[in-house]
Amino acid sequence: MAQGRRPKPAEIKRVQGNAGKRALPDKSLKIAYKNDLKPCDFLDKIGKKAFKDLVNLLGNESQVKVLADTDRLALTMLSDAYAEYRAAREYVLKNGQIMEKETTTGAVVDVPRPQVAIAQDAWKRVKSMLVEFGLTPSSRGNVLTQKAGEDDPLQALLKAKSSGRKN
Repeated sequence: MAQGRRPKPAEIKRVQGNAGKRALPDKSLKIAYKNDLKPCDFLDKIGKKAFKDLVNLLGNESQVKVLADTDRLALTMLSDAYAEYRAAREYVLKNGQIMEKETTTGAVVDVPRPQVAIAQDAWKRVKSMLVEFGLTPSSRGNVLTQKAGEDDPLQALLKAKSSGRKN
């Protein structure tokens, strides 16, 4: 997996200014924002609730819009990882982080429960996906959003330029 900074989409470069002065693609992907995405059938009850809550948060018409049809799979993966984290975490809270295990020599030693590692791995995946959707404080500013009813800044600039007005 490649490391380093991800490239900015062309639309963001147009709005923020193209500092590199490299040619930008003429056509960009048109995104239809949604607030009615449906979860995949394989999600459990916790995953489906998480999916619904995230759709309301990310796609709600009264809030900033960042959710599109193309995000359904990523949102499903986030919801599934969250459900996995919750299940493992609840098990650990109920049964403890440590269990006794008998070694081949007959000695009894304390070892972490497998659910501890499962919860840690799921937490990492949840955090990674939260960053992708701009749902952490440090990542929130990196996601370009548009408020409901607000004109696209690029479209407003192009309209102003084509009508001869200056901003």
